[in-house]
Amino acid sequence: MYLKRIEINGFKSFASRTELEFLPGVTAVVGPNGSGKSNISDAVRWVLGEQSAKSLRGAKMEDVIFAGSLSEHRKQFAEVTLVLDNESGTVALPYQEISVTRRVSRNGDSDYFLNKKPCRLKDVLDLFMDTGLSRDAFAIIGQGRVEQVISGKPEERRAVIEEAAGVLKYRHRKKQAERKLSDTEANLSRVDDILYELGGRIEPLREQAALAKEYLVARERHDVLERGILAHEITTYQTELETLARDIAQCEERLASQKTTYEETVLSRENQESTLEEERQQENALQEQLRHVSTRLVEIQGALNLAKEREKHGTETKERLEQEVAVVEERVKELELELTALQERQAEVDQEAKRITAERERADQALTQTDRDFDKEAEVLRSEAFEVASRLAATNNAYNRAKQDLMHAEEQQRSFTADSGTKQSTRRQLEEDVARLEADVASIRTKLDQATEEETTALAARNEQQHVLRQVEQSVADLERRRHKTEDRIEFLESVKADYSGYFGAVKTILKQRDQHPGIYGAVAELISVPARFEAAIETALGGSMQNIVVDTDATGRRLIQELRRLNAGRATFMPLASLQAREVNRSVREQVGGMSGFVGIASDLVTTDETLTKLKMNLLGTTLVVESLEQANQIARSTGHRYRLVTLEGDVVNVGGTMTGGSRKKGTPLFSQSRELDELKEGLTRGQAVIREQMRRLEDLRAAIQTLDATARTRTETIQALQGQLEQSRDTLADANRHLAVMTSELSVEDRQMARVLEQEQEARRIIETSEVEIAKWTERQTELRQALDRLKDAQARGAVTMDELKKEQAEAVLEERTIQMKQAQLLQEIERLTEQVSHAKLERGHKRRDLRHVLEGFDEAKIDALHAEQREQEQEQQRVETELVAIGQRIQVQAESLRLIRIREAKTKDDQQTTKQALEQLRLSQGKTSTRLETRQEMLEEMGLLLELIAPLDLSYEEAKEEIHLLKRQLEEIGIVNIGAIEEFAEVDERFTFLSAQRDDLVAAKTDLYGVIEEMDREVIRLFRQTYDAVREHFRETFRELFGGGEADLVLVDPSDLLTSGIDIVAKPPGKKLQNLSLLSGGERALTAIALLFAILKTRPVPFCVLDEVEAALDEANVARFGEFVHQLARETQFVIITHRKGTMEAADVLYGVTMQQNGISEVLSVKLEEARRTLSEEPKEIKR
Repeated sequence: MYLKRIEINGFKSFASRTELEFLPGVTAVVGPNGSGKSNISDAVRWVLGEQSAKSLRGAKMEDVIFAGSLSEHRKQFAEVTLVLDNESGTVALPYQEISVTRRVSRNGDSDYFLNKKPCRLKDVLDLFMDTGLSRDAFAIIGQGRVEQVISGKPEERRAVIEEAAGVLKYRHRKKQAERKLSDTEANLSRVDDILYELGGRIEPLREQAALAKEYLVARERHDVLERGILAHEITTYQTELETLARDIAQCEERLASQKTTYEETVLSRENQESTLEEERQQENALQEQLRHVSTRLVEIQGALNLAKEREKHGTETKERLEQEVAVVEERVKELELELTALQERQAEVDQEAKRITAERERADQALTQTDRDFDKEAEVLRSEAFEVASRLAATNNAYNRAKQDLMHAEEQQRSFTADSGTKQSTRRQLEEDVARLEADVASIRTKLDQATEEETTALAARNEQQHVLRQVEQSVADLERRRHKTEDRIEFLESVKADYSGYFGAVKTILKQRDQHPGIYGAVAELISVPARFEAAIETALGGSMQNIVVDTDATGRRLIQELRRLNAGRATFMPLASLQAREVNRSVREQVGGMSGFVGIASDLVTTDETLTKLKMNLLGTTLVVESLEQANQIARSTGHRYRLVTLEGDVVNVGGTMTGGSRKKGTPLFSQSRELDELKEGLTRGQAVIREQMRRLEDLRAAIQTLDATARTRTETIQALQGQLEQSRDTLADANRHLAVMTSELSVEDRQMARVLEQEQEARRIIETSEVEIAKWTERQTELRQALDRLKDAQARGAVTMDELKKEQAEAVLEERTIQMKQAQLLQEIERLTEQVSHAKLERGHKRRDLRHVLEGFDEAKIDALHAEQREQEQEQQRVETELVAIGQRIQVQAESLRLIRIREAKTKDDQQTTKQALEQLRLSQGKTSTRLETRQEMLEEMGLLLELIAPLDLSYEEAKEEIHLLKRQLEEIGIVNIGAIEEFAEVDERFTFLSAQRDDLVAAKTDLYGVIEEMDREVIRLFRQTYDAVREHFRETFRELFGGGEADLVLVDPSDLLTSGIDIVAKPPGKKLQNLSLLSGGERALTAIALLFAILKTRPVPFCVLDEVEAALDEANVARFGEFVHQLARETQFVIITHRKGTMEAADVLYGVTMQQNGISEVLSVKLEEARRTLSEEPKEIKR
């Protein structure tokens, strides 16, 4: 058998599914520190059933599940599978390959699988028991385990040898045998208890069975008579029922006739009530109609009054509005006339402008014609004048454009200023909103943190309360178990008390019939209360008197003795209170013994009874002295002259005259202790029930508190969810506000840049205006100069040609007149626009005034007022009509109400007659029911008896004589009293059970003896196997130690050679060149090599299928590592090795290398190399090169 494969998924650092194939021989697992090599060893130990998370280098079992990394999410479960080759049949399963799987989830679920089928942990442990592969076996040596072998206790080293010896199964079987032995002893104890109980029940049951048989004979005759009487009564009741049925039929016919009459009367009443109701409804409708008419008249009168009031106040408003409308219309007409005049004036000015333009054109043409002869100087002046005029026009245009640009810039400035102010206000508002929202977010976060903390606190408090709740529930469960146990004991004691177990047969017979015989007080044991300390002394003092029956008089005692004689029930002693004499110790003796050592008291003073029974306790115990010990009793007896009986607390007696009675007390029925125990148990039960109630109240309080905490936690959770929603909403709102603020800031920035450009444009326009004004002044001055030059030229020409002057004069006048006309046209256009706007406003105002006037005039609707007067007259007529109809319908209602009263009187009389008949019928039916019930009762009794009426034999005597005889039989049965009918069968069952349990007890005793023999046999086998294995391991250890150390001595020594079952094992070692010394004084390498020597010695003695070693040679030097590798190779012929190592020598000794790396943080990966194939490849490469 060997390990074929390990499949790891989600275990520790192996995040993804990883498979490691193994072959027989030596496999080394290498890798850097922290790469996850040792997790492979942990996986093997874990799948074999390791339950300690600490042994797996974790705090809890959940820690073995991959916890996640930066690139990989954490896993929800961990799973490891070992696949074993079982061709050799090492494991007793019919499979050549065995897979063992363990899986654990984060929710705490843990599963085991054997060949992919679910199994238990116990199945896995049993499978590998004594194979050397159990979870604690020496075959899996983890980090630090080597040190534990050396530094561990001797008893811990013994466990390793026992594992190698294969005695664990015997240890396991011994524990099972010991558990069975414990169960057998418990069963034996219970059987003894039951036998003790049954032993006290057999004799009473025998007596009860005899009494029950006597009872059954009398009961049989009683039943025969009872059946005859029952049949007679059934026949009599059947005859009575037939007579009653005829009477009921006649009464039902009479009742049906009365019912018909009553129904006709009721129908007449209902019709009359319906008619009356209809009349009243009509009356109500007319009254409602009259109310509506009256209301409408009031409304009409109010409307008329309101119209008059409106007419009074509306006249003034009407006149005022009419005047305003007239003024506005007059203003519209004036404006329209003025507008028309202006339009006509505009037409005239347009004609005049056309005429002047024509005249100017003619003057220009004449001047041009005249000016053709101007000389070169005039041409130059005109040319320059034209250029100056052009520049002046261009400068004026630039000036005008600059003015327009300046106005536009100023307008933009005003617009930007207004818009910027609005946006600045908006931005400030947004900034305030952002600050407020940030404060809200901070506040919500604070509330969320507080709610989270409160939720955590509530959950912690809830968990604490749940822990307390579980403790209290456990306490209540324990209390309930004790309560049930106490109740069972009380029930048993009460049954014993009710059955008078422990009393003599005759005493028991009388006590059970005490209710039938007046004058019985009870047995002495029932009537005296004894403290627990004095029970033995008082029981000894009373002796058989405890079962004496106390009665009131001698006559009662005689009657009861006769009863015992009649019943042949045995003999009993009766104590009539009337005849008893009190006995007591005289005062001098009491004073004499009162101060003596060991004196406890007079027995009668140590018990308590009812006051009426004081004479009883004085008679029985008044002269008995109670002392502590027998020696002290002898001393006191001598001092009193042996005249009194003395009893010790242990039950020894010094009799009158000096004789002594003592020794062991026979176990019997403790009558006193039973009563005391019953009282104590009841008292304890009462206290326990009070405690249970208190605990149940506490449970309710805890559950209520937990519910409150749950509600608080849920409320906090809901609050957290709501706050998280508010937080998200506030964050979204804050993000929107920040976006809007950013947009607004951006827009303001753009407007600032635009404003800067506008300011630049304004400055540029002002500069242009200033420059243009200078240019205009300069060119105007130059133009003036040119004009003067031209004037001079013209003067010169004038002197030569008057015609030229006149033409120019005409031209100048024409130009001036043309400009004047153009200005008039512009003024007229402005005035027309102004008047057109005024006309529009005037018309709009006129419309408003006319609308107000219409509203006022609507209030003076004469037609509406006339309609109101007409409706008022109609409503007054309707009011008179309705009042007339109301008077008429009121008279009809009075007549119909009187008729209804007479019908109701008739209905009541008919109902009374019907009720009388019903009562008579009910009485008959009641009698019928009673008779029927009696008959049914008798018939049911007959059915219960399982008999038919026809099969019952008639009475052999008259009904009265039968009643008398059955009465006598009942008295006889009462005198017999309550008997246990089942006592006959119960006695047989108890006797049979007693016999059976006695046999069972013998079987249990035999089984107990057999179990002791089995345990002893297993102990012998364990000693034999342990001794055999210990000797072999010891010899191999000596050899292996010398081989590994190259000399020296070592040995295994039993701590207690006389006790091979439990003796621990010590290790002594003497490395070469050193003295024999304690292991703790060895170096780390020597200690490790010693432990390895012990491991190899065990493997030589008991080879295991495979062995996992985790860095066991880490402390060895290179030479020892080499020897370690050689030994591993030698042992690998019978044992497969998986070695986790860092050492080169160990790697060289391996057949297969697995490399474990961690390329991603926290995730282990595996690479493999078969060294034999690698060596062949390396040896073949030179050959390939030579070819």
